[in-house]
Amino acid sequence: MMLYEYDCPDHGRFDEFNTLAARNNMQCPECGKDAKKAMSVCHAYMDFTAGFDSSLNKWVETKAQRERICEEKGLKRYKD
Repeated sequence: MMLYEYDCPDHGRFDEFNTLAARNNMQCPECGKDAKKAMSVCHAYMDFTAGFDSSLNKWVETKAQRERICEEKGLKRYKD
């Protein structure tokens, strides 16, 4: 099961686990009205230290090298 975000017309956004086949069919847990599946945004944490990066399946020596790889893959890095 995946975690999806839904919008209820009366109660706003909520998260629920649902199967892939039934992902578009969800009722609000508070009022029971049909809720529309919302567009979700995924964020991922990346460690910017030197070493083997299992997500990239390669050895990364520098922060600059890792940032270059992220840029090539079209990933956006949000800095603190």
